[in-house]
This record gives sequence, C-alpha cells and structure tokens, in this order.
Amino acid sequence: MSKGKKYQKLTEPQKPTPSSGVELRLTNPEISERPVLGMTLMRIRGAYSLQNFHHANPDKRSLYYKELEALQWAVVKYPTIDSFLQAFAPRHGEIDTSNEILKEELERIQKIFGSPNINNDSIRIRHIHSKARGKGQFTLFGFQYENVFEVLLLDPAHEIAQS
Repeated sequence: MSKGKKYQKLTEPQKPTPSSGVELRLTNPEISERPVLGMTLMRIRGAYSLQNFHHANPDKRSLYYKELEALQWAVVKYPTIDSFLQAFAPRHGEIDTSNEILKEELERIQKIFGSPNINNDSIRIRHIHSKARGKGQFTLFGFQYENVFEVLLLDPAHEIAQS
C-alpha cells in the first residue's frame, strides 16, 4: 500500500435474502448439467480398489493411468451422462446383477447411505470401459445418479465379468 492512500476496510459480501435480490449460486448452471465421473465412493484398498489398480500389472501401469486421466477429460465433452455411458458401454451387454461382487457393492452402498430403499431398482450397478466403444485396458463399475457416474470398482483384469 502506497503512502497517502486511505485504507479501505473489507466488508462481508452481501448475504442472499429473498428481498435483497442477490442469488446464491454454488455452481455454474451451464456446467452443472454436464456429465461427471465421480470417484468419492471408489474403494481405496482391497480387491478392485485403487490400490489393486496400481499394483495389477506394473508393465501396463502408466497406460492404465493415462486411460483413467483421458476418461476424466472425455466425460465433460458429452452433453449428457446417458450419451457418455452409451459411448463407453460394453460391446457385449451388461453383466448380470446377480454377480456376487456386485451384490456386495450394492450392500456397501446401502450401508453408506443408510437406506434399505436403495436396491437394484433405484441404483443399478453397471460397467463402462476406459475407452469408447467397449475398448480400453480396464473396466469401471459404478452407478448413475443424476448427471454423475459414481465409480465404485476398477477392474484392470476384467475379472468381475468372468466371475
């Protein structure tokens, strides 16, 4: 601050109230409708986790991470989550939801949300590939919620589909 200039006290921003006309926006409405690849519920340790993903195949590790990064950038290029999921869907159809691993994941989600109302009808665990048209080095399992595909499991060896 240079000499001679008066110090101006910073004031709190105006709080939104119905009469103030100030609108509180947490996100840009144009961006909030874009698809998102969520990873907040992804397993960190254990089978099909981020840790397992890292150690799965040391020769392909950098390729796995490059594809995961490319997938994160690709998702925002699609106008809707449905168009993204369709583009990255498996070529040979969905995996049977009676799969034991997927049943365990559904139970884990029910515990996290504390709701017995979450079932195969309200949340359908599905998988996508790391590249469009059912290609790529690995598959991701998760569920769609509004404009988010929430990733639960990473399967670099395609074992879940075979179990």
